[in-house]
Amino acid sequence: MFLTSKQPRAAGVQQPIAIRGDHEQPKQEFICKCGLGSLHVACFCPDTRPSRSEYESSAERARIQRQQNQVSHDIYQQKHDGQMQNTNPRTEIGQRKENQQKRIGEGIENGSLTPREASRVERKEAALNHETRTMRAQNGGTLTPAEKAKVNHQQNHLSKSIYHQKHDAQHR
Repeated sequence: MFLTSKQPRAAGVQQPIAIRGDHEQPKQEFICKCGLGSLHVACFCPDTRPSRSEYESSAERARIQRQQNQVSHDIYQQKHDGQMQNTNPRTEIGQRKENQQKRIGEGIENGSLTPREASRVERKEAALNHETRTMRAQNGGTLTPAEKAKVNHQQNHLSKSIYHQKHDAQHR
């Protein structure tokens, strides 16, 4: 291909340039509105994309609109269903869980926990939380004294793990 005429480039303006191809059929290309100054046969920069109506049928637009409405409705329902996170746990287990989450967050912020270490500790914490929820569900929402002792022992182990991970020689 070779250019038959050259136009000065100006950012934000489409300027036609006549191009001759292999079959000597002239075709039009445009310098993109994005101002990068490159030649595009089909430009997909945000300013030059086809409008929505050019590539979607009315049935497709209606289907997308229904899906967006449903997702919006679901978000609204979740936001207003009255469930709130317990920001002031009453149990010793809940208080220790909050304290350990705070320690993990501080370790990430100050760099004493690497991303891999933080991920590992978070996974252990999530497993312990899942186990605690399962035990509570089996007993109607409460833990027996033996289960409390077991969870307390596991939290002690997790706390030591957090301490050792934060105080080893690895840093971000």
